[in-house]
Amino acid sequence: MAHAFAPALAANGGGAIVNIVSFLALATLPLMGTYCASKSAELALSRSLRAELAMRKTAVLASLPVRVDTPMAAWTDQPKVSPRDVAAETLAALEAEEIEVFPGRLSRDAAASFAADPKSVEAFLASILPAAT
Repeated sequence: MAHAFAPALAANGGGAIVNIVSFLALATLPLMGTYCASKSAELALSRSLRAELAMRKTAVLASLPVRVDTPMAAWTDQPKVSPRDVAAETLAALEAEEIEVFPGRLSRDAAASFAADPKSVEAFLASILPAAT
């Protein structure tokens, strides 16, 4: 999709592509291996596209929120980031010419914790998953 639109964006002086990835692009969780792997691949794709499209003046931003308050996260009562905050902070990051953003305080705190101690964050996330049936 990005390559399909890249010529049109370039012809109009450049533009931006925003990929809503997931914090789980960084972590690997039990029973969610394929989901985490696909998000990791999406993050790698965002980084590759950023390098490829820079000469066409097209920015590529990866947004990595943690649990967003949507039906997909309805299974847990853990804190969630509002979709409004994800949208607002992602657009603000795009305007600020950032390349990756962790929207919402919950996402920023998770990213900082992960940078300091990835194993502890993965263990915590695994502990809040529903048990395998």
